[in-house]
Amino acid sequence: MIGGAFSTHGVHVLWPKRLAKLLAEMSAGDVDVAAVHESLASRFKPA
Repeated sequence: MIGGAFSTHGVHVLWPKRLAKLLAEMSAGDVDVAAVHESLASRFKPA
């Protein structure tokens, strides 16, 4: 995944920092930050 983000079958594949930037760019009404955090935290082990 050198070189950036891409999409496949409607799924965005990107680095965590890019995801954070993408979510920050979306308006608050479009993203439930707590729900996204809970979903990610339940699927990925902490670093």
